[in-house]
Amino acid sequence: MSKSKVVFLNNFDSPVQVPFYERRWFILFSRFISSAVAKIPPLAKRISKTIPYLNGWIPTLCRAGNYVEALELSISGLKKCDLNDITDHYWRWSFMSYAVYCAFALDNSKLMNSLISMADNRFEPFEGSNVSYCFCQFSHFKYVQGDYDSAIRLAEVAREADDESGKAYYLLGYYELFINEGNPIEYFKMAIERDNLILARIVHHPSLQGFPNILDDLNKLYPLNTEDSLTTG
Repeated sequence: MSKSKVVFLNNFDSPVQVPFYERRWFILFSRFISSAVAKIPPLAKRISKTIPYLNGWIPTLCRAGNYVEALELSISGLKKCDLNDITDHYWRWSFMSYAVYCAFALDNSKLMNSLISMADNRFEPFEGSNVSYCFCQFSHFKYVQGDYDSAIRLAEVAREADDESGKAYYLLGYYELFINEGNPIEYFKMAIERDNLILARIVHHPSLQGFPNILDDLNKLYPLNTEDSLTTG
């Protein structure tokens, strides 16, 4: 069984968003505040350097494809966070998640390795969906690089940070099959139970089409309609 198969995982999965940032009322409110602040240059300059402003502006840059600027702001935000201040926990991991996203977008392996080293220091509290997102992406990166031990370890860290992460279990299932040559069913089950969209990833995974027994077992547990049949034909 080849270990060289690359996980069928979208490297550009977006970092976890703060829910209210995406709500219409917050977007309209933000535009109003931004417009008002822009009319007072000294205030605009001061606010533009704050942690919440930076964190709110980075997603806009990412959506526009301005990854270099988004990365610079993410790194700037990380530097602003006080490692001894527990209230900065969310901001640190949010900035880290966007830095990871940009590193993938820019295909910057050196940066990814630097971010892994930084994140491995585990500034506390070490938990949450942003933490899990980062380590899932780190894990996938290491797998593609051929560092399978690190890939497994980082996926385990992602699961430790957020047991509700379906992606962490999905990665562990894939590694169980292609690295350990074991049975991934339990991992896949836990992944699907946490995120039912992962079932489609498994269904359409090119490498997994060679394992009809695994697909059949999942089909019994999670029957699909004829269009998304798990059978390989």
